[in-house]
Amino acid sequence: MDGCAEDLRTHLGATASGNFSYLAHIVAASPDGPRGDPVQSGKLANDPDNILLLCDKCHRTIDRVEAHKYSVDYLNSMRERSVAAVRRLLDTLAYPRARAISLIASITGQVHPPLTHAEMDEALWSQGIRADEKSPQALVSIPRQLPDPHDAAYWSVVMRRLRQSTIELRGVLEGTSSDEQAPERLVLFPLSSTSVLVLAGRVIGDKANVTVFQPFRNAPKNRWLWPTGASANEFRSTVLGAGQQGGEACLRVSLTFDITDDRVPTAGVPTVHIQAARQGHDAIAREEDLVAFGLCVDEALKVLQDQWKVETVHLFVGAPASACLKLGQKLQALHHATIVVYETVQSSKGFEETIRITRREARHEPTGECIDLNP
Repeated sequence: MDGCAEDLRTHLGATASGNFSYLAHIVAASPDGPRGDPVQSGKLANDPDNILLLCDKCHRTIDRVEAHKYSVDYLNSMRERSVAAVRRLLDTLAYPRARAISLIASITGQVHPPLTHAEMDEALWSQGIRADEKSPQALVSIPRQLPDPHDAAYWSVVMRRLRQSTIELRGVLEGTSSDEQAPERLVLFPLSSTSVLVLAGRVIGDKANVTVFQPFRNAPKNRWLWPTGASANEFRSTVLGAGQQGGEACLRVSLTFDITDDRVPTAGVPTVHIQAARQGHDAIAREEDLVAFGLCVDEALKVLQDQWKVETVHLFVGAPASACLKLGQKLQALHHATIVVYETVQSSKGFEETIRITRREARHEPTGECIDLNP
């Protein structure tokens, strides 16, 4: 019955337990019954397509309490929806299993609801995969009272919890888990601060068995479903200046907004600037957009690593959550440089440093909190 969550397998009574559900007729078995018909009642009395399995309350509702409200057409439509939903659930059993990882936390001034099982399942099914029994698993859970990535306490929590999660996921990440039921794929649902997403991407790595979703704030139903009919976006990297071996350079990523010279503390430093043809929160509106962005990041990193061979890269990012995570995944290629990650300050449009990512560790300099990237 629509809206009823009663378990029809067993019921608990005052003195005994048992199965007290009912096989109810849509067209009554008798012409005199609710929704009875002089011709159809006899024909459909034993037809399985004319039967609903209901709890006692719903059975009484459709036959006695509000029989006038529940027509044959309404109940047939309800039955078809239920059968379709069950068929869809059974079909998903053939999908490969994946571990869904939630990376959702409050961002300065914004509180985001956690990932629900309904959101997760619908998003995964749209990609032909299903969640394993441990999904969704939180990679980093940051308390609401710590929303500011420029707060020292924020990084104490992030580093500690990321260390714990990485240990738990190491076998899945590397494909070396001894658990025969371990999933072969990771699916990420990211919605956190830029710095955390970049760091999480660096920890997870750019592996073929990782799928990243993008949240859409104005989605009518499920924020984690890729919108249909979205147009393709284009990304380009522009080189400003020329870096020197062992020196410093900037990598700016302007997808949701333009990162201009007046916003960064490193104006004048040789820069590679990635920009989107369509800026805004919908800069990544298709899975293909995320792939195209990743290729553009690869090109930018080749300039920084292969051509300039810089020692330090100052990273400034204004991008959707999935792009921030993808950028962190791509930093594997820049293993010999130190990545200084910056984030905007709530009280201004300027950027301030948050963490430093080296080949071996990620560190929050003010507190000394760090995580080993090569355990």
